[in-house]
Amino acid sequence: MASRFDSIRGIHALSFEWTIKVRVLRIWKAPPYPKNSPHPSLEMVLCDREGSKICAHVKSPFAVKLMNVLKEGSVYVMSQFNVESNSGGFRAAKHGFKLNFQFQARIAETDDDESIERYGFEFLTASRIFAPDFDHDILVDVIGRLIHMGDIQQAFSDPKTKRVNIQLEDQMKAKLNITLWGPFVDQIVEYAHSHSNGVVVIVIQYCKIKEYGGHKTLSNSMFASRMFVNADIPEITEFISGLHPDELSSPINQSLLNSAVPPSPLESAFSDWSLSSIQDFYHAADSTVYVILASVLKVNVERGWYYDSCKKCKCKLEPDFYCTKCDCLVHASTCRYKVELLILDDSGTANVTVFDKDVEAFLGISVIDLRKEHLQNVNDIRQMPERFDRFIGQMFVLKVSVKTSNWNNSYSFTVQKMTSDHDLIEKFKRMAKAKIDLAAVDDALSTPVQQKTTTHSVLDARMLSFADNDTGPSCSNSLNAKRPNDDGASAQFGPDEHSTIGEGAKKKMKDAIV
Repeated sequence: MASRFDSIRGIHALSFEWTIKVRVLRIWKAPPYPKNSPHPSLEMVLCDREGSKICAHVKSPFAVKLMNVLKEGSVYVMSQFNVESNSGGFRAAKHGFKLNFQFQARIAETDDDESIERYGFEFLTASRIFAPDFDHDILVDVIGRLIHMGDIQQAFSDPKTKRVNIQLEDQMKAKLNITLWGPFVDQIVEYAHSHSNGVVVIVIQYCKIKEYGGHKTLSNSMFASRMFVNADIPEITEFISGLHPDELSSPINQSLLNSAVPPSPLESAFSDWSLSSIQDFYHAADSTVYVILASVLKVNVERGWYYDSCKKCKCKLEPDFYCTKCDCLVHASTCRYKVELLILDDSGTANVTVFDKDVEAFLGISVIDLRKEHLQNVNDIRQMPERFDRFIGQMFVLKVSVKTSNWNNSYSFTVQKMTSDHDLIEKFKRMAKAKIDLAAVDDALSTPVQQKTTTHSVLDARMLSFADNDTGPSCSNSLNAKRPNDDGASAQFGPDEHSTIGEGAKKKMKDAIV
């Protein structure tokens, strides 16, 4: 007798005796559930031969067991699962219930069944998606011809924020505005670079509907979505066959080819900046930002290397864990790097303060992990770990913010961004060499009219230090209370307290640049 399988369409929570034969249309890892689990959970969309679909969820403890068993696109016989209500946002199926797999569930892979849909697309037009009565918590499938692609954008510090706005023309010639994020941007740009002409048809499955200011758009969902760009699947082939001849040569292709992958956050931080010098710091207006090329002469160990900070505002905490900015006692604090470096270029020296992210990026270890490592080797955690010796002699490109104080003629220098990236250093070395060559031409064309001032060696200069004994960024209302665009303040200097570098050190710096 032929095996009988239950229909997904008829599944409800009043019975547990269900046996279904389904294809796993989509499977993805989701955040841990429960939240304290070290493993991700699993989410699935299942489809039977009737074309009915249902969502399925596997909690983290059971997902470990099934992660290597379930494969997207394969067909399984499933039974002894729980059934619960399908509620909440961003649902990948309209079924009123969803399946919950636990240890007692039975799952057996079976032969492929061509009668079960392979992708399970349910394409909707723009008019249906944006209709007032449509449930916006349902993820939708769309197909359309690419007619516009905007500029690729990316936030400075987070590559996951890479995004691009595209516009598709659907089956009814209506426009669909869609925002693609992260790997979906890479996928469409990669396709554009390898295909120079012809129409571009895109399928995006499980889009989410977004509404902002009364305007509705689509976006890929964080985990469920997948995208097909001119893929060899029947749905795209059929869509292209229905286009008019003048639609088969899309003008967007040239735009796609010109939409190069945007510069990395590191490159963006230093793009469009000219090269300045340390000497410029001492003639700067308040809050001026410079980019310089400099080497580290010394780590000022007496200034410490970390501070206890408020998790909310990043300001230094008082000894009793009171945050003056938040005006409250902090029950949970964190540690952040704060390191003072003596740096050198061919114009002079300066003490600059480097904070958490840049120090961690260079050392390759978080401040919390370094404290743990350091405690195993020393008795006093305040001692400078040996890892900081890596700074000595290292050349960096630094973006430095200058703060000035009129009432005591002092300066503070805070690093907003720094890198030891080889390509960027070479780029700014070429800038420095060009400046040196230009200066040599100017000297040859001009007649000296006065004797040059004698320079002093940096080795004879006294240590430049903070104006007070604070070892972390202050949260008071003083001039150096807040680090520009970051989380602290830096060392202060009087206008006559910095030293210019001697001829020998200048020659070493120029040799390094050349």
